Amino acid sequence: MASYAEELESRDIGVLVIGFDELQTLDDMKRRLSSPFIFMRDASRAGYRTLGLGRAGLLRTYLHPDVLRPYARFALQGEFPKLRRRQDRRQLGGDFVVRRNGQVILSHREQGPEDRAPVGAIIAAARSAAEA
Repeated sequence: MASYAEELESRDIGVLVIGFDELQTLDDMKRRLSSPFIFMRDASRAGYRTLGLGRAGLLRTYLHPDVLRPYARFALQGEFPKLRRRQDRRQLGGDFVVRRNGQVILSHREQGPEDRAPVGAIIAAARSAAEA
């Protein structure tokens, strides 16, 4: 996604990353991903509720093959994710692209932790909206 930052900016399309973790955790994620986007914190999750972002069920969160597969791959490589004790793994997120004028271009609410909008779909929606 970051590789499209200049194109999105030139089309007057902004991308925000919103999380509920501590600011330090969000800063670490931004740095780890080398993200050019703005990261914001929604500690109360009011925005999550407003956007209709719910919580995943236990089975989908912990036993879905698309969730287990990356963990298995990491374990085989001797890497283990840093899971925090109080981390809410069931909170679902979403992928939204919004023009600076407030127009929602793409809205994808996750159905499970593995359910993300493809980057290609996000970029295609942004390009299409910019041409309109």
